Amino acid sequence: MRATLVVHLPGAGDELQREIAQIVALLARGHPLIERLETFGETELRGMSDAQLKERLGEGHEELYYAHDAVGTICRRLAAAYPSARKVCTGDAFGMIYTAESLPARSARATLGALARRLAAMLAGKTPLAPVRPDVAALVLPVDVSGNGLRDVPLVCCRKEDFLAAIDFCHANAADLRAHMHDLMNRHQGRRRYLLLTENYAEAGHASLDNEVAMYCEVIRRHCASEGVVLVKPHPLEAAGKDALIARRLAGEYQVVGVDRRFARYPIELWREAVLGASVICTAYPVLSLKYAYGIDVAQPMNDELIDRWLEPAHRQWSRDGLRLYAGPLARLARWDGQSVLWSGGNRA
Repeated sequence: MRATLVVHLPGAGDELQREIAQIVALLARGHPLIERLETFGETELRGMSDAQLKERLGEGHEELYYAHDAVGTICRRLAAAYPSARKVCTGDAFGMIYTAESLPARSARATLGALARRLAAMLAGKTPLAPVRPDVAALVLPVDVSGNGLRDVPLVCCRKEDFLAAIDFCHANAADLRAHMHDLMNRHQGRRRYLLLTENYAEAGHASLDNEVAMYCEVIRRHCASEGVVLVKPHPLEAAGKDALIARRLAGEYQVVGVDRRFARYPIELWREAVLGASVICTAYPVLSLKYAYGIDVAQPMNDELIDRWLEPAHRQWSRDGLRLYAGPLARLARWDGQSVLWSGGNRA
């Protein structure tokens, strides 16, 4: 079997798309199953007809592996272009199944934008793309956000050893990242090290930049000893500079060190030496993924107090829902059988 790897981030600018595609190409280099990589920017994809898209990717594709089709059009367009291909849903992150109705409520601006795009497509005579119905779901950590996403869908759980082998393969390809992590660990040897994983709250409109930075400063004061060093690793889709803003605010209290910007967009699951050599602090999915991959207990500082103090009112429930999506599966992980759904939206524990 040979595969074509398609890289597309819905809504991403061209520069971000290029950066992510370069990282994917590096991590996938030499994989025996990957024949080629194709990347599509948002503007490029929007300007391509279905015939042009199929001409670019070629004929004969028997399977379509996709994360979800709740955002963007690429998955639905590929499913329409290759109707006989078996649709295999791999989920967001390591196995979160989203459907359009299970996504948290969007802002009024985002909802109006989606309606405007739908109206423009109708006026142009374009038929709305049908949702992708998976033939099978192949997931590492199966989380059914709505409780309906996996209904009547056969489930295959990836073996943990296969998952770890994939992590090992990508980690081995990331030689410069490994060198940077060794440098960080050696430079701060003998001190208590903390690794703060920041998020893209400001970029998503969930908080002002000032509030997001102030929230991290409060988290550091609560969770980090002043004699330690705080390393800051950004979210892969985050804009640069929050580490410097945090360092400036905490000058004289803490030593705050941002990771090399070249590696900011690498997934945290590949930062093996760093996560094993520091106390990790995170408000999002790595709370679950790092526990599964490395057995690490991540400090998760987000609570109702921080949400209400620092996040915009319209997005506070979004954040609460997100915390449930990480905390629920994490609570069940130790007794999960590795073959069934880890957590479903209908669960309360």
